[in-house]
Amino acid sequence: MALEGLAAAQARISEIEQLFPSATKQPASAATATTASDTTDFAALLANATGSTGATSAVATGTAAPSATAAQFLATALSQKGKPYVWGSSASPSDPSPASFDCSELTKWAAARVGVTIPDGASSQYLYLKEHGTTMTVDQALHTPGALLFHFNKEPTSRANLDGDHVAISVGDGVHTIEARGRKYGTNVFEATGARAGFFNFAGMIPGM
Repeated sequence: MALEGLAAAQARISEIEQLFPSATKQPASAATATTASDTTDFAALLANATGSTGATSAVATGTAAPSATAAQFLATALSQKGKPYVWGSSASPSDPSPASFDCSELTKWAAARVGVTIPDGASSQYLYLKEHGTTMTVDQALHTPGALLFHFNKEPTSRANLDGDHVAISVGDGVHTIEARGRKYGTNVFEATGARAGFFNFAGMIPGM
């Protein structure tokens, strides 16, 4: 990672840590969500995912060090932890703190905030990645900070969004995601293991990250 990218990521970590505990409060409906256990764990996940804990930790976890853009993308998405989920939400790239998200609006907004444009809708985002040749296995994505993880009942062949379509962002530690998961959970950090193991069945990296 370029030094300026690392500095930007570290600055973003400091901003988020200063928001605690307010930034880590979950909506009442999100009480049953599986999230990072406390603010210390959450900050550590962010630091590791952005590469600011150094190459040793990245190698130890099998996590590739992110580019400066991917690090900022992930930090930007993580800063929205605690926001409610509202299907069909629209978040302007010029708004640093939108009121709500749905799954693909979070990924689209966070990408736009770091200067990368992707389409709206989980199926459209997946097909965009596929068209650019940046798909990867789910396991690779789970160890790639900023990669997108998708769930589809079947692989999309058109940009029409169907019931059950979902997209999340990999934290890169092999376990955690940041996503606008649904009205019950809001926008939070979740685990892609346990009861949710195998939920994601497609993945890729946004071109330009």
